[in-house]
Amino acid sequence: MLLGRRLLQTTSTASTADKDETLQTLSAHDRFFCDTMENIPAAFYFPTDAEANWKKSAPKKYHKNVQALKTQESSKKGLLKRAKFSPAAQQSNEERQMATAEAEKQEKRQVQGQVKPVKASVSKDEGGLDGLRARLAVKIQAMREQRKAEEKTGKKRPSRAEAAAEQRALKKRKTAVNKSKAKAEKREKEAAVKEEAQKQSVVMSETVVDAASISYGSLLLADDADSKDNKPKTRNGQGVRGIQNLLKKAERNVQRLEELKKTEEGAEKAKQKGWDTALQQAAGQAVLDDPKLLRAKLKKKEKAKAKSTKEWKERTSKLEVSKKERQKKKLANSLGRNNKDKDAKEAAPREKKGRKGPRAGFEGKKGEGFLNADKKGGKPAAKKSAGPSK
Repeated sequence: MLLGRRLLQTTSTASTADKDETLQTLSAHDRFFCDTMENIPAAFYFPTDAEANWKKSAPKKYHKNVQALKTQESSKKGLLKRAKFSPAAQQSNEERQMATAEAEKQEKRQVQGQVKPVKASVSKDEGGLDGLRARLAVKIQAMREQRKAEEKTGKKRPSRAEAAAEQRALKKRKTAVNKSKAKAEKREKEAAVKEEAQKQSVVMSETVVDAASISYGSLLLADDADSKDNKPKTRNGQGVRGIQNLLKKAERNVQRLEELKKTEEGAEKAKQKGWDTALQQAAGQAVLDDPKLLRAKLKKKEKAKAKSTKEWKERTSKLEVSKKERQKKKLANSLGRNNKDKDAKEAAPREKKGRKGPRAGFEGKKGEGFLNADKKGGKPAAKKSAGPSK
């Protein structure tokens, strides 16, 4: 639909418009109304396509490539928003009408060129039921061509359930692919870690010293670990006599070393002797060759022995005293018992205790005779036998 100004321009020429006052008035009014219409926004003036609006408001979660299209739409929105307010992109309502009419004509030409008539004899003027059927077939064919459906089978658009099932199957395939990729990456990482550990173990094996040659607390320098002195340790260690012998030996060694240091060969031997002593100490062996320490140890040992001797004497003396006291008490107790037995024998014999009368309840009260005794004879009366009377 075109504006009245365009219609007037097509029906009248410029020469007649200048001469006729009526046409001038009409053109002025037409211009006024067209200018007024330009002030109305196009969204409130031009009719909108109901199908396009429905497609915009329809749910899109079941459509194909929705997520991929969202990113494209978000990038396009900025461009459209900037182009909407650019002066070069502004169009008047008249220009919008002309562009819409041109687009409709072009669409009709495309549809007419794509439609294949079912029957060549069908015409628009043909009426009746056959004409309606022919027109319906033409329209169905045009719609099929428009939605790019197959001519023979007429394949339908998949339903929402089918689309959802297809999306679920696609999601499962993607999940399986992702899982396989994750497993492959995990295997690669494990193999890399294992290879790195093997490299480190090889490097460590080249630098690590054999643990069998090291003992915590002391060094086992001999080949055999049992070469260390394994003498049984006593409770009090060495005795006084043993320490005295060690002291004498140490004094002799010190004297000999002093003599050796006077010559060069002797000095080398003394040095070697010192190294041997140091190695023995490093191996954990007790080297008792210091006279000063041995004297202190001997003095301590003699002091402890004197103390223990004194304590032992005090203990034995106490035991002897307690033993004598027990014997004295035992003798006194035995003498006291003997004297008591003699006094008992010499004392008068006691009367025997007995019952002075009959037992109550059995022999009756105390009297001259039995309770049921015959008064003449003093004996109990015999019971009369109750025989049969004749």
